[in-house]
Amino acid sequence: MISVSLPSIGKWGAVMRFSAGPIVAISMALIAAAGGETMADDRSADSWAQQLTGAWLLSSDRDKEVVVGQNPKGSIILEAGNFALQIVSADLPKIAAEDRSQGTADENAAIAQQNLAYFGTYELNEPAHILVLHIYYGSFANWRDTDQKWIVTLNADQMSWMRPGNAAPALVWLRAPSGGAVATRGRHY
Repeated sequence: MISVSLPSIGKWGAVMRFSAGPIVAISMALIAAAGGETMADDRSADSWAQQLTGAWLLSSDRDKEVVVGQNPKGSIILEAGNFALQIVSADLPKIAAEDRSQGTADENAAIAQQNLAYFGTYELNEPAHILVLHIYYGSFANWRDTDQKWIVTLNADQMSWMRPGNAAPALVWLRAPSGGAVATRGRHY
């Protein structure tokens, strides 16, 4: 049995000691009775849809339609049937004039080719593990009002997307850490 003595201030200001052993033992017994894991640590108890929900960071981009340059950075947020996806090249050029409305034709072309963002709604076919993105608007106007169908594989905090008919994952995402920004001021995930 685990026994821990913790100081406590009593009713009249005197320091009292108590043993946390019984509390720890009862807690462990309740966890064991519940299957050995708490719900906070066990994503497998969640439905497939619940496991997909949240923020994800791009780990690998092998998709020929999404190519934005070497070492792309990206994120997708899936929440309550809505999504927002952004993928940009790590080498996205800066505009010399420091005003985005004053970019040269070459600067604007490079930025357009190395940047992809779109948003809309999504639906899931849980038994088939299919995610369908209904694109409302995006930086590539040709995809407006179109659907993208992906076969999704989840493995803990990694999500892989394959296009139907392909054998290899096109996009691989890692669950974003909770509690704040991932990359700021030149620090990259």
